[in-house]
Parts: sequence; structure tokens; C-alpha cells
Amino acid sequence: MSRGLGITCVLTVLLAAVAACELQEITVAQSEDVIVAEVYLSSDVDGVSGSAWIHRTLGSAGSTQELSSADVFLRAESRVSTVRLRLADPSSCAGDELPADFPGSCYFARPLDPRHFGPGSLVEAIIRLPDGGRITGQTRVPGPYELQSPRTNRRRTCWLEPARRLNVEWTRAAGAWAYISETQIINLTAALEDTNIEVEEDPLLLVGLSVSETDTTIVFPSEFGLFDRPNLGRDLALVLQEGLPFGTQAEVVIAAADRNYVNWVRRGAFNPSGIVRVPSLHGDGTGVFGSVVRQRFTVDAGLQIPTPGPCEPAEP
Repeated sequence: MSRGLGITCVLTVLLAAVAACELQEITVAQSEDVIVAEVYLSSDVDGVSGSAWIHRTLGSAGSTQELSSADVFLRAESRVSTVRLRLADPSSCAGDELPADFPGSCYFARPLDPRHFGPGSLVEAIIRLPDGGRITGQTRVPGPYELQSPRTNRRRTCWLEPARRLNVEWTRAAGAWAYISETQIINLTAALEDTNIEVEEDPLLLVGLSVSETDTTIVFPSEFGLFDRPNLGRDLALVLQEGLPFGTQAEVVIAAADRNYVNWVRRGAFNPSGIVRVPSLHGDGTGVFGSVVRQRFTVDAGLQIPTPGPCEPAEP
């Protein structure tokens, strides 16, 4: 009897709960189709380049064709130099990160005059849309800076003893809001073949971050991959805490990024300015006009023969 009473009580509670719930009509707001432009100035040892990726929030084939006839200009602060970006292959804007049929139009220009568009320059982006609309914004390119450690040869390569860490240091870049450090390590699979360590990605990309203009040092490779460690196997993460395995090589890039770049770019848990993107392009669309200044070098742990000079601190 007690069992039957229990079932009845349960049914009574369920029926009461259903009776208390009334279906309400919900109106779902339709998404607005907004033009988004991502414009970047990039400066490195190979020169200065400008790129622009223009797309819509509700991207479609029709919008892609329309945006391919936009006009994109970069104008120096002095207005003595204005460059028009040309329609280009999507790989010029996004590398291999986006599929070839991704809806959007890529514009690209290289080389740009470093006197007007290089480190320290104030540059305006002007986008004229096919319907007569206009999107504009400005960026102050971070100032020039130099790599202090390690010392490299003319090919920007040096040799690092396996299982050893390296202090990477550079001078301050005026106006930088963050330094984004990336390394791509190759040949890990072969280097760890005789171990039980699993390598899921080869090459392996790891990212580090220095969050102020004065934070100009990072330890390689242990402080790279702060946002990637949860996705690495424990054993591989422990190996990279000590240094590179013998037979590997790593390209290292230090990028001084301006405020606009930091406020917009997101990668995984990389949210230095909060979880909401802050636009720096305004008008008849939205987006970012950011700038980065890069220093790069290669660290060799026995893959290259003959090996370059050691990764020693640069002379003062």
C-alpha cells in the first residue's frame, strides 16, 4: 500500500508541475546582416604588408560577389602616401586557416613604404562599399624594437642544446599593448619515436603572451603554449617544459600588437581585453584595423646539419 501511495504522490506532483507551466509565445529576433572588415598592417624583416578580409555576418555567395568590388585604401598620417589594396587570393589574408569557398573577399598589398606604414606610423583605413557606404578607422603601429637574446646568424638561426630552456628578450616597442609569442615545432614525431610519448600534431603550434609594453621577456619553450597545455598530452607537455627534444627545430615569432589588434583577436582562451571583441572600424559596417610588428628566428636542436652558432645572448 505504501508503494502505491508513493506512485500516486509522484504522479500528482508531475501533473501539478505540468499544469503550472503555460506555453508562452517567444519572438526570436532575426540576425542583422552586417558587413565586417578585418584590416591588418604587418611589419617584419621582409617588409610591410597590408591585408583586408571583408565579409558579412550572414555570409552568402551573393554578398561575396558584391564585396569583391569594394575599394580598400590605407592612408598615411601625413596624407602624402595612399595605397590601394588589390583583390587577392584568400590565402593572402587567412593562409590555410579558412576553406577556399569561405564567403568573403581578400585584399592585399606588399611591399608598403616603411616610412609611412612601418613601425611607429599612424595610418587610416578607408573602405568604400559598392552601395556607397563607407567604413573607416585608424591604427598606431607599434614602434620598432630589437631582439636582444638569442644571438643568431644571418639566417636568424641558432643552435640550442636539447632539453635546455632559453631566455628570449627584446627591447620595448612603444605603443604595444601585448607581445604575442608563437612557436612552431617540427619533427617531434620522429624525435620521440623511441618513446611512448604520443604526438597528435606535427608541426606543433604553441602560443605565449606578454600583456604589457614593458613585459619583454619569455622563456622558450616552457612559457609558450600557456593556452594550449590542456590540449597536449601530459608527457609531451613535461618534455617541452625542459626544452626541445634532439632532432627538432622551432620557428619563433614575437609580435608586438597594437591596442586594436589585442581588443579584437581571439584564439581559444586568449582574451586579454575581455570576452567581448572591441571594434576599431566604424561607419556602414564594423571590424578591426590592427597592426603588428614581428621579430622572428629559428631554434635548432640538432635537425640542421651543419648546426648554426649557439643561441647566446646578443652583445650589448
